[in-house]
Amino acid sequence: MKRVVLALAAMFLSACVTVSQYPDYSELASQVVPSNVQLLGTFTNDWTGITKVDAVFCSGYVVSETQIYTAGHCVDSKQVRQPNGQIKVRLYDGRIVLADVVKFAFSEEDGKATDSALLEVKAGGLGKVAKKGDSKALKQGQQVVIVGNTFGELTNSFTVGVMSYVRRSFDWGVYHQTDALAGPGNSGGPVFNMQGELIGMLTRGGGGVSFFVPLDVVEAELAAAVNKPFEELRHMAKRSKK
Repeated sequence: MKRVVLALAAMFLSACVTVSQYPDYSELASQVVPSNVQLLGTFTNDWTGITKVDAVFCSGYVVSETQIYTAGHCVDSKQVRQPNGQIKVRLYDGRIVLADVVKFAFSEEDGKATDSALLEVKAGGLGKVAKKGDSKALKQGQQVVIVGNTFGELTNSFTVGVMSYVRRSFDWGVYHQTDALAGPGNSGGPVFNMQGELIGMLTRGGGGVSFFVPLDVVEAELAAAVNKPFEELRHMAKRSKK
């Protein structure tokens, strides 16, 4: 009996040590979550017929006092664009601002796929700016963080996972693969390393597998994109014929 009690006590202590050693990401979350923003739109539920105004459509992230990065497909929808082509954005502190689409790189052509957009609010004051890191330095097995607005309802969600694969190539682009959870509404949102540095943009996720575009690829796409009024940019975008 004494041996059984001692064995149970050892198991309990072991469990306590395991729990106490579980990482506390609260400080990291406080650093990275505030740079996340929400792209808003107007949507009608096909089943209920109920129309929601200022519903969350996608995510984005603040990269300067006046600029936001997001995915190209996030600003391409008529549901999210205002009549003048602007995008309504809710910042972390709850303020809603109108942003201009100043660069737009969206192509679904095999081998030439792009999916990035640069939004600008000339008045500035967008809040917490994401600190940029080196997306080329990532290694398989390292941890990463995804921040976004999962399902459009779970705003400012923070999830942690590992790099499942580095720079996986598809016909539709080059992506980092992670098991950090994401879903609809996370598109266009930021991905960080464990130092709180921005390393990419989430574009696809579901079923326990998420893909994000490396930051260097995002910035290369935007550097090559033309700077024109959004309606002109949109007509230049090339869609798949499939």
